[in-house]
Amino acid sequence: MKPIRDNIFAQKIKEEQKTESGIILPEKTKKANLYKVLAIGDKVQHIKVGDTVKKYNGSIRPVIDFDGTDVEVLRENGDIEFIM
Repeated sequence: MKPIRDNIFAQKIKEEQKTESGIILPEKTKKANLYKVLAIGDKVQHIKVGDTVKKYNGSIRPVIDFDGTDVEVLRENGDIEFIM
């Protein structure tokens, strides 16, 4: 399966809930909505496979199974806030 047009398959990056010393981090200190790009469509211009991207907070996108991994289908123009 491969994304089409400006669609991107991206996996949410899991965050540590505790520091090394065992302190539980509150939600405000966590990096939210970070995704690793697993596949890109043929019209994607600025994002490469392996990039880390931040999704807009209000963006709700479908989740699909991609090679046994749950990924979100994001659009380069509309869902991505910035590329890291």
